[in-house]
Amino acid sequence: MTKDTEETPNRDQTQGRVVLRPSELERCMLFLALIRVCALLIVGTDSSKATSLSTWPAYSLQRFDLLSWKGARSEFGTPTQSEEAERTNVMVVVTDAQTGQPINQARLTLEFTEPGDPSKLKRSKKLSYSAKTNPQGHYKFPSLPKGTIRLIVTAERHQTFSKEFELEKQDQVIEVKLKKPQPLL
Repeated sequence: MTKDTEETPNRDQTQGRVVLRPSELERCMLFLALIRVCALLIVGTDSSKATSLSTWPAYSLQRFDLLSWKGARSEFGTPTQSEEAERTNVMVVVTDAQTGQPINQARLTLEFTEPGDPSKLKRSKKLSYSAKTNPQGHYKFPSLPKGTIRLIVTAERHQTFSKEFELEKQDQVIEVKLKKPQPLL
């Protein structure tokens, strides 16, 4: 074979034209870049963090790769200040209704709906936390979403308590006074 008709792994001659074939590495890198673009579209970014598809050929693959990762990295991570403002801590204090004494080891069940985030394709979901009070009758539920919750409290030799509460302010305190059971007839 002469030099003019020699074929290399990345070149073919078709009707007098040289046709370039992408190597396996180039195809893999293009595929990864496509996956990152799709991930950015799913996650959602603002225009300052993403490279538009119309200007994509102007960037090298490496530059585009770095830009797409910067956008994805900024979308994930710690909650923003607005998300933190929508959460609150709840302190539950359980006492005996007659004596006012704290009730140790009262069983607490907190039910609520964790809101979804349409921009991140997250659905809302129902969650339930269980805990027991300390010897002072206290338990703190950290970082709950503001909104409606249901608190169920049970303790030995006391009636069960269940009520819905609206969480609206920061570090809310819920006081529960458990009554003794009704006497049997």
